Amino acid sequence: MGAGAAQRIAISLAVLTFVWGAFAIVSAVSGRRAWHLMPVIAMLAYSWVFHMGLFSLYLSLGLCFWVLALAWEWKPWRLAAAAPILALAYLAHTLPVFWTAGLLAYLWLAGRTAPRTLAWLVAVSLPAMVLLRELVDPKFISEWSLQRVFMTSGTNTSWTFDAKYSVVLVGLLLVWGTMFSGVVAPLGNAPRGFEQLLPIVRRRLRGGFRPAGCVGDSGLSPRAGIHLRAHGTGVAVCICGLLGAARPRMLERYALVAVALIFFCFLYRMSALRTRWKTGCKASWRNRLRATV
Repeated sequence: MGAGAAQRIAISLAVLTFVWGAFAIVSAVSGRRAWHLMPVIAMLAYSWVFHMGLFSLYLSLGLCFWVLALAWEWKPWRLAAAAPILALAYLAHTLPVFWTAGLLAYLWLAGRTAPRTLAWLVAVSLPAMVLLRELVDPKFISEWSLQRVFMTSGTNTSWTFDAKYSVVLVGLLLVWGTMFSGVVAPLGNAPRGFEQLLPIVRRRLRGGFRPAGCVGDSGLSPRAGIHLRAHGTGVAVCICGLLGAARPRMLERYALVAVALIFFCFLYRMSALRTRWKTGCKASWRNRLRATV
């Protein structure tokens, strides 16, 4: 079908895998179909990782969402169905696979641990990270950034290009904050997935105290930025799973749609400018070639 059609078909399949995988895990965690969070999932699908062209990472992350959705309930047939999908994701990129394996291991441990013991383990994780930092600093040249505390909320993925996307980021944080307060208030009625996933998000937010990357002879490792963005997308989907337990008010539903519309209007404008720039460059080269001939 040609290279042009092939790339469009491949990217479309990757986007569909990501979107419906994220929707599947959010629905599995929340215990119901979380259609009100589809605007957020759509923004995550066309966020920084998509526009940077990291489609091996993008596809692996989408497949891992399907694995998490299948393995959320520890049933033999579900685990058997998730295993080949996880192997396929490993062929695409290893980073989301290791993240998924760690998440599943924690969920298995959380289901077999008393809530009081689990709370103590989560509380000990913060000083353990500080101790890890003290051990890493003398041995490596590491880069620390307070921005990581902000970035690991998952909303950083909506800051796709320039400063105007800060409007989307702030709007998303405000809506998430109001929805989260509505979930925490009746916590006794929250689904089982909420109680299991909340400590994971807490630890992920605390991950802002870890190094952004180690500096070698050639500077900061390029994998550091990919690590931040990839896990930012993953934690954003986890937060959507938490918020899926909320019963959103009509204002919050409209606010999510409004934030998504602003985001996609910015992307449309950026795409139009990029197309115009490419067209201008082609015309310029054609004029130069004609003048040379």
